[in-house]
Amino acid sequence: MKAFCYTACFLQTTMVLKNNKVDAKMFKAQVKKMMQEEDAQRVIAAFGACEGTPVGPEPCETTGNFIRCVKEHDPVSTEPAATYCETCRETEMTLSVSFSLCHCHL
Repeated sequence: MKAFCYTACFLQTTMVLKNNKVDAKMFKAQVKKMMQEEDAQRVIAAFGACEGTPVGPEPCETTGNFIRCVKEHDPVSTEPAATYCETCRETEMTLSVSFSLCHCHL
């Protein structure tokens, strides 16, 4: 559950999780910024199946429900992937959707 709380914090920081609900428009925009196009389209498709994911009583549980659903519909999204990151100034980053980690390699 601790990883889901970390991810909830990340989703709130990126404005994807608002008022304990996943904002579909912001989720899609953030995924497009952080992932290569083919990976982004795959994750966005998985998200489409998860838009009705039950909201939990607090953000950690809501995030856990959402991440489990995305993993179920796109198991590949949990594997690390190298991609372009604007915030890393065209450096390579590693993104793991399951834990929403972004590490820039200079």
